[in-house]
Amino acid sequence: MSADCDPMLADTNMPAAEWIASNALRYNKYSLGRKFDLKAYSELKQISSNIYAPLVSELFEDIIKHKDDSDENKQDILKSILMRLKNAASRGDAYQFQLMEMAEKLYQPFDPDFLEVYGFSFSCCEKVFVYMYKRYIGELFGTHIDGVKIEKIQNHSFKIPKVELYQQFSKSEIDGMVTYLSICLGDSRIKSIGANDFKPLYSRPLIDCGEYIYFPLPVSTLLNLPKLFHYSFIAEKIFKKEIVSQYTDNRGDIIEALTKKYLLRLFDNVYLTLKYPPESKEFEADITAQSENTTIFAEAKGKILTLPALGGKLSSIKDDVYKAIGKAYEQAVRSIKHLEGGGVFIHETDAGDKEVYLDNTTWKFPMCIMAENFASIPSEIYNYLNISNDKLIPYAVNIYDLDIITRECTSKEEFISYLLFRQMNIQKLTSMDELDFFGYFKQNGLVKITADADEVWAMSYTEDFDKKYYGLTMKWFDEFEITK
Repeated sequence: MSADCDPMLADTNMPAAEWIASNALRYNKYSLGRKFDLKAYSELKQISSNIYAPLVSELFEDIIKHKDDSDENKQDILKSILMRLKNAASRGDAYQFQLMEMAEKLYQPFDPDFLEVYGFSFSCCEKVFVYMYKRYIGELFGTHIDGVKIEKIQNHSFKIPKVELYQQFSKSEIDGMVTYLSICLGDSRIKSIGANDFKPLYSRPLIDCGEYIYFPLPVSTLLNLPKLFHYSFIAEKIFKKEIVSQYTDNRGDIIEALTKKYLLRLFDNVYLTLKYPPESKEFEADITAQSENTTIFAEAKGKILTLPALGGKLSSIKDDVYKAIGKAYEQAVRSIKHLEGGGVFIHETDAGDKEVYLDNTTWKFPMCIMAENFASIPSEIYNYLNISNDKLIPYAVNIYDLDIITRECTSKEEFISYLLFRQMNIQKLTSMDELDFFGYFKQNGLVKITADADEVWAMSYTEDFDKKYYGLTMKWFDEFEITK
């Protein structure tokens, strides 16, 4: 939580707090004999500013080692480096209210299954997390002075007695959460980790201290909420096969439904699931939007980055990108070709099949909708996919950024202009954040970037968006009801 309130630990340095907490919990501080004071806190802040040094050194060594390689191999090394940097130093796939709402859509339908498998429902888990988050916010209010923070820590102000939670929530569900989601101080099974390693507090965000618990990374935990139980469904094999199948289908359905919802803010004609050809209905277009001169074929995937990909393993990066973007692009191109050939689409309704005739518009955009932030990959997608020579480069965007962009565009014409801007500058402008692209566009309009450089990085164009949607996040928390 200090990462939210301390400028030295804010924003991209939040992972530093995660690294410190994940390594510190390997020890039981009560057995070390040293009191945590202002000097110790200052030492931790200094350590946090240097945790990336080994990783940066490793990345530079990789670059130097491959300096004489082929251009293709250098490009592969760069892909690995950028992914490792994203994993180590970048947080915030979306604004917090978006992530909370996504987690609800993903997991609330499975509350009975959670209760059976874990002993607690997702709905209860979310309420407990928000309760503790708000409690910590209250404790931290007015503690921008380091000495006040230390006093709070020394007085155990962040200790949350289990009996307090029992009074607010179901005792059995609290006990289930502690069993499944907690780590004990001094657990010898926890290994020392580096800046780029998976942090144990991602999957087990509570610290069990017997009669009380700590919630050491409330901000990071809430940002990670849509992924917290994902691997339980996919990898741990603790849910029935039919439940896993329902969860997997639900992920894709959510992304498709949200894509349609967001495009309807700007387009009058948006279809969900058009099938073709009419005779066999073998193929389908997930989401289709059309205006006077533009057609968008959007394909949605629920795939997220795997741990090996986040660790920089090139084969895993390529596999994840293909499953999340490549397959979507191929499907969108197939739909475009069907349209260009004068093909008819079928919209299945309760009243029967309805034929849909789409205009062969001037612009036909393939759009790939992802379930999370894929770092700089969407801005350099031509380096990852085989692009059709006679088709536009796909616009790859995660569902959260599509939400913000369609909120901020004043008309479908502005949105189409933005898609053209991305096409015009795809091989010049690069960013880790789609909203930096969009912020650049909002400031400069539909222009072709002619800077004398191989690549231009768009950075620091999200400040206005951040202020606005931080406000919406606070509104979401204010309105969130915590009831037993």
